[in-house]
Amino acid sequence: MVKTGLEGFAVTLLIVFVSATQAFADTSSNSHELVFGVPPQSANSTDNAQWKLLIEQVSVESGHSIRYEPAKNLEDFERKLSRGAYDFVLLNAHMYTNAHDAAGYQAFAKETGQTDQGVIVVHRDSPVKTLADLNHKSLALTDPSRFTATVLTRAHLRNAGIEVKEEYVESDNSVYRAVVHGQSVAGAGKISTLSSINPNAHSKLRVIWSSKQYSSHAFASHPRVKAEQVAKVQQALLSLNNDTKGKGLLSKVKFKGIAQASDQEWDDIRALKQQLAK
Repeated sequence: MVKTGLEGFAVTLLIVFVSATQAFADTSSNSHELVFGVPPQSANSTDNAQWKLLIEQVSVESGHSIRYEPAKNLEDFERKLSRGAYDFVLLNAHMYTNAHDAAGYQAFAKETGQTDQGVIVVHRDSPVKTLADLNHKSLALTDPSRFTATVLTRAHLRNAGIEVKEEYVESDNSVYRAVVHGQSVAGAGKISTLSSINPNAHSKLRVIWSSKQYSSHAFASHPRVKAEQVAKVQQALLSLNNDTKGKGLLSKVKFKGIAQASDQEWDDIRALKQQLAK
């Protein structure tokens, strides 16, 4: 049956829209600049310049035009990620598994020499010795969506039957400052951020709990990016391990190295998420 009037127009419009969408997907990774994103908690105003330099080097080595695009904040980053605005992206383990399921992002490389591990700290002079001693006391936390420092910690406390007074602050550093200055009895963070704080502040803190170690950050590509482009970018990232300039760029973003990776290496996070959902 031939469709006429508005019905025929709607069908024509749909065909045009689908065709345009497919054309964008087919050409965006060829004729357009490829976009690389990093979560803002890994890219503050100081780190932005360092990530820009690193991505510029990857662009040169890969032979593809790649632009580093910083996000205004975490909400802005997640919004762009959800609509597939990034061709390449660095994600923590929790974000990666979500982005893989929601938008098809595929891991092709990972950070080496670093794993995610949650910690709870108290002041070195605190009478708190165990998690049970935290019952009904204050606990400083960062963003509720942060997996290792917040989600994992809250789940462990809940499973242990320990109730705390949650006090949310801006960053892991803010967590540690709150504990050092007595503004909170305890604080939840990550072993990596704890290790990087001022030695004087570090000496005033004591770890009373640490989680298991989980998979580190993933470099992932959007499904629209061609396999040849992913391979070139993967090789360019790996090449940073091999010379003085590359090692210097990695050091500036606090990376020890980069290795090849595949999606199943984050199955430990998937299993943990299923366990926490029960």
